Amino acid sequence: AIFWSLASSKDVFTPKNNMTRDIDVLFIGNKYGIRGKIVDYLKKNKIKVQCYGSGWSNGHISAPEMAALSKRSKIILGVGAIGHSSDVYTLKLRDFDAPMSGALYITQRNPDLLNFFSEGNEIECYSTFKEALNKINYYLENSFEREKIANKGLEKCLSSYTWEGHLKKTFRKLGLITQKNLDTD
Repeated sequence: AIFWSLASSKDVFTPKNNMTRDIDVLFIGNKYGIRGKIVDYLKKNKIKVQCYGSGWSNGHISAPEMAALSKRSKIILGVGAIGHSSDVYTLKLRDFDAPMSGALYITQRNPDLLNFFSEGNEIECYSTFKEALNKINYYLENSFEREKIANKGLEKCLSSYTWEGHLKKTFRKLGLITQKNLDTD
């Protein structure tokens, strides 16, 4: 058995140099559970959040549109809770796609996710709406700090959480390729 964490595609999500980040906060996902509540709270506190998915005014978007919007975002908001729960979490593909896009990922404090990323170093987390608001305000005002964490999240994804990397590791373990094969690619 080989454990594969979730991962992301560097070909799809990695931003190009000098991309314009003109979206303050992006949330992609269907509107249910606490998702609408946190977005409403942030908007009431003057945070510009663009939302996409069933139930939001912008509606559903395709995977290529999701990647393009992610690359334009300064911050990607995550909600790790399952369904209508506010305290039961799961890992989501977005937990890896968001940092791969080079945006700062701010999501609920999920202990499982913190086995993959370092809070305050590669991603940011929140437990309450107020903590999310405070961190979003701080990082919108402090672009150097935001970009520093976002870049470390991107680096972590590129070094540890790509589908290509998972496949290479698996093929090596199965004896189908060697390090020599990888060095000549």
